[in-house]
Amino acid sequence: MQVEPPSRGQGLSLVRLPTPAAPALHGALHASSTEGPSSAASAAPRLERSYTGQDRPTLLVRNAYPRPQHVFVDWQRVGTVAPGATGSFELTVGAHTITSADSADPDDNPSSVTEDFEAGYGYRYQILAR
Repeated sequence: MQVEPPSRGQGLSLVRLPTPAAPALHGALHASSTEGPSSAASAAPRLERSYTGQDRPTLLVRNAYPRPQHVFVDWQRVGTVAPGATGSFELTVGAHTITSADSADPDDNPSSVTEDFEAGYGYRYQILAR
C-alpha cells in the first residue's frame, strides 16, 4: 500500500490499494494531494483497478464521503456523485487526473490522483471520509 502524506497541513491523503487478482501494473501510480483549504473531515480517495478485458477503460466513482462530490477528469467536470452513490464514467486510454471536490469549483477542498488508464481495465475510485 502506498500513501502520499498531506501537503501544507492539508487533511487529504491518497491511498492505492493493491489488487491481487489483477496483472502487474505497467508503471507506477502517481498520487498527489492538491492544494486546498484544510478540513477535519476531508475526503480521502482510493483508486483500484482490475482486469476486465474491455476495449476502453471505465471509472466507477463511489462516494462514501458525507457531502456530494463533483468529479473532474483532466479538470473537466464530468458529473456529481451523491453520498453513498456510485457514478460510472468512460475514459480514453492514457494518463488522466481524476479530481473530486466539494463544489463545481475543482479547487474547493479537492483531492486528486493521476493514473495511466489502460485498455482492458476497470478502475474504481472511492472517496472516503477520514
